[in-house]
Amino acid sequence: MNGSNELETIRFALREIGAADLETLHSYWSDDVVTKYMNVSFKNIEETKQMVDLLNSLPERGEGRR
Repeated sequence: MNGSNELETIRFALREIGAADLETLHSYWSDDVVTKYMNVSFKNIEETKQMVDLLNSLPERGEGRR
């Protein structure tokens, strides 16, 4: 990883969330136990994709990075 928005060390990698991450994120974000204190729950993969798109758009709008 050598893009300006990516960081990799021996122990971890920070990168933008991608399409390959959707199913894994959906498995977490649709689990009521995981989201108990999050005030959100994703019922389908499309809702998860919409959240990923929103999170990835934050830097473009100057609203941070997640």
